[in-house]
Parts: sequence; C-alpha cells; structure tokens
Amino acid sequence: MNQIYGPCPCNSGMKLKFCCLNKKPEDLLKSIVKFPLHECLIADTDWKQHGMAVLYVCRNALDCRYACAFYMVDTYCLGVKNTFAKVNLGRDRMLEFRGQLEQKYEFMPFGYEDARSLILGAID
Repeated sequence: MNQIYGPCPCNSGMKLKFCCLNKKPEDLLKSIVKFPLHECLIADTDWKQHGMAVLYVCRNALDCRYACAFYMVDTYCLGVKNTFAKVNLGRDRMLEFRGQLEQKYEFMPFGYEDARSLILGAID
C-alpha cells in the first residue's frame, strides 16, 4: 500500500494525501514539530564557555522526506543569530545538507528538549 494513503505523520487523524502532503513549504514548517524526530545535534562541546550554540534538528516529514533546521544561538546575549530550514528533502539531499554543515562544524548528539530550551530561551 502506498504511504500517501496512510495516516499523516502530524497525527491529525487524516490521510497523508489529504493533510500535509500538498502543503506549501512555509505552511508545512508551521506544523513540523508534530513530526517524528530524526536527529538532534549540537556543535562544539564547549558551547557553554563560548556562549554560541550551533544546533541541527532533523525530522521525518512526509513520505520518506525530511525537514531539517539549523540554528545559531547566542546564549550570552540571548538571541538567535541565524536560522534556516529546508523541507521536503529526500534522504540523499538531507545527507548532503548535513554534510555541508559538518564541513564547518563538528556535531555530536544532543537532547531535543535541551535544544528546544536553548532556542526558546534565546527568543524570550
């Protein structure tokens, strides 16, 4: 059976075909937190000392697609200095995107709730 006729990963109760599959990327980003987490990474083990946290969050989105976001958070001045996201990435594009970031940063696994707290704490 095709995955588009299965339940939508956003847990709306609707089939994927009639829910998030045809949303525009900007609309999909609004509901992306409902999708299962693929991975959450942080760069620089000394981010607390340097005051700059670089985060990468990737979620399993639609029909074997991914939504990935990058955040640069200044923990001293409390602000998000840079952020961008890419949605509807196939596995190869997701790995390419992550690879480009890994050329600049050395990532390690990081708890999603901790990452969420860093980002939201910088915004408030």
